[in-house]
Amino acid sequence: MSSRSSGARIDAGTFAPPDELSPWVESLWWGSWDLSGEPDHVTELLGDPAVHVVFEVGDAAGPAGEARVVGVWSKLWERRLSGRGEVRGLKLRPGAARTLLPCDAREVTDRRVPLSELFTTSPTLWPRVMEHPRRDGLLHLAHWAGRRLQPSEEAEVCVALVQHVRTSGLLRVEELADHAGRSVRWLQRRFRRHVGLAPKAVIRRHRLQEVALQVERGEAPSLADLAYRLGYADQAHLARDFRSVTGLTLRRFEQRL
Repeated sequence: MSSRSSGARIDAGTFAPPDELSPWVESLWWGSWDLSGEPDHVTELLGDPAVHVVFEVGDAAGPAGEARVVGVWSKLWERRLSGRGEVRGLKLRPGAARTLLPCDAREVTDRRVPLSELFTTSPTLWPRVMEHPRRDGLLHLAHWAGRRLQPSEEAEVCVALVQHVRTSGLLRVEELADHAGRSVRWLQRRFRRHVGLAPKAVIRRHRLQEVALQVERGEAPSLADLAYRLGYADQAHLARDFRSVTGLTLRRFEQRL
């Protein structure tokens, strides 16, 4: 959710990654804004459990710009935009973090880490990503990542399991373990390594995304019915879960929309 009026002054888009990277890279994306002399724009997002590589130039990033890895955010992501700027980024598929990162995904959860702390980069990387036309720059970022990807069978399994959570509507970690033919403990260890959140938190994230989406679209049934359909014991449990992750009550969320 965000300010609709200031959001109209934000341009954004995505490109598909090269086919050979698509098992591990979900999208290439960009955003640009010019809010000079106008109110700030605030975006609040309950995002996917995915790791991003982000390059930014503009007033907030300083004269030299920034290149960083943004880990999975366990709470509500908030970003305030002001002045002028542009970001270009690569979004890994949820579960694919360890194919690129030189550390476990949990080590960057809720963190923005300078790219130089994790990778040795060429001085030509920044201009190639940020000074070329958007698609060309993002494709260069994709090729940079592709040269560093180290796929593994474990990562492939984790990507598939997170996708199963997205599409199946399962409600409990035990259901996911049964689907995977693994123990709950196995899932917990691999998700910390490859996703950055515990399996229970990933399941909860997708349930709460469904809640937020239906409320935003005005399609939600009564909260009691929605809680039942999403596997909560009652409406109160849903309300507590939503507030614990977003910091907002469902009522306040509706009002802000």
